[in-house]
Amino acid sequence: MLRTDEAVKYLKNKGYRITPQRVAVLKALEGNTDHPSAEEIFKIVLKTHPNISIATIYNVLELLEEEGLINAVARVNGMKRFDPNTKVHPHFICRKCHKVYDIPIDREKLVDCFKEIPPEGFITESVKITFEGTCKNCNRN
Repeated sequence: MLRTDEAVKYLKNKGYRITPQRVAVLKALEGNTDHPSAEEIFKIVLKTHPNISIATIYNVLELLEEEGLINAVARVNGMKRFDPNTKVHPHFICRKCHKVYDIPIDREKLVDCFKEIPPEGFITESVKITFEGTCKNCNRN
């Protein structure tokens, strides 16, 4: 799970400037399990940085994704959603409420299930598993 202090240290070691905007985005993501969109992160950061632009949010998210500090989960309603938990795990996207849920699963079992699927000579760098349907909350309604 992404921790602001560790991410700042990592970015500093890679030669990136540590700006207040970057730190604010990192703080908005730390411990966030809602898989927020850039727009949702913008609303969070705007509370402490009223002059920040949405373009800055997109740029910071792109940097964090390129550096492997966050993952883009999926597009939900046309918006990319972000996950600060970079460990391999599946997601469930509800087609009614559009929430994204983490699916708890033993990582080793998951990796074992898929490690022999690619043909010989192929190297898997990442696995993304997404279930889509209706969540239990929407099913009750």
